[in-house]
Amino acid sequence: MQSLSSFLDYINPFSSITNNPGGNQTNNTNEINTIAISKHIFGRSFDSYSQLPYHSDIWKVIFSNFNFSDLLNSCSLSVECYKLANDPVLSKIAIYRDFCFNPSDWNKFFGEGSVSNDEMEKAFDALPKNINEILKSPCPAFPGKRIMDTHMLVWIPESVKDKPLTIDSFGLLMKQQPEFSSNPEGYQYVSNEVVQGIGSDSIKSGWVLMTTDNIPDSRSKSFSDQQELIKKLNKDGKTDYRLPHAGEAIVSIYAKYLKSGTKKRLFSDKPWTYTQCQENIRGAQVVVGGFALSGLFVRKNFYVSGNFGVAGLRKF
Repeated sequence: MQSLSSFLDYINPFSSITNNPGGNQTNNTNEINTIAISKHIFGRSFDSYSQLPYHSDIWKVIFSNFNFSDLLNSCSLSVECYKLANDPVLSKIAIYRDFCFNPSDWNKFFGEGSVSNDEMEKAFDALPKNINEILKSPCPAFPGKRIMDTHMLVWIPESVKDKPLTIDSFGLLMKQQPEFSSNPEGYQYVSNEVVQGIGSDSIKSGWVLMTTDNIPDSRSKSFSDQQELIKKLNKDGKTDYRLPHAGEAIVSIYAKYLKSGTKKRLFSDKPWTYTQCQENIRGAQVVVGGFALSGLFVRKNFYVSGNFGVAGLRKF
């Protein structure tokens, strides 16, 4: 029998299976892949996924190499595949690796060693065991959609390059990206009052699960009314959702931009979209958004406008 790494390479076509229960051609391909893979690994063929030896640790290793999208698609193939795809450990690994902006992404975009190995272990352990269930659950803000379709999940480390993470220091990290290098602070604009008021405050470490847009009907409302809309996202007496802190919103929006691959600008300038944040400076809320080609705007807001809504955020 070949080495584990070689037969994992052999089954790469298996990871490209898509969820198309109505397509006979796809189902036939699935059957062919099943027979070929099982014969290659076990020395004999199985007629379908339902006959695969679920107890075998080999299949757990195989499924652990699926990306998050393929793991979701494999759920419809059989009961056994559904069990494997929803295994708490396997799904958590895939989510951590593919869906999240994790410590490895910090090292990828800001330089190796930006985040320590200890931070990587801490981040994985801190990700809830039921994160798969959380992401697949209905979104309380956007009816008809799942949380995974409407939220971004970002790890905020305790330190980057051995320095506390702040709005100021994170802006300097973003200056490493060519498109933001011409801005002194790494932002399109950041208010001096915001810099003086909260710029040097450490951003609290942990997992941030934030909506990728303002929650519906939160624009053109008073701040107190927007706070009430956030409260309505919480059910059964829970208080999971709250307004983001400015640092959490900044890091999340920029992180999604970096990892998306398409440089997608959330809370952008087309149309102008800001989320109001918890911080209040001299009677005005700090707002983050207006993501232009050269970066985010971070400033104060004194008035009600259609540009200003609120994002919902949970912290793990």
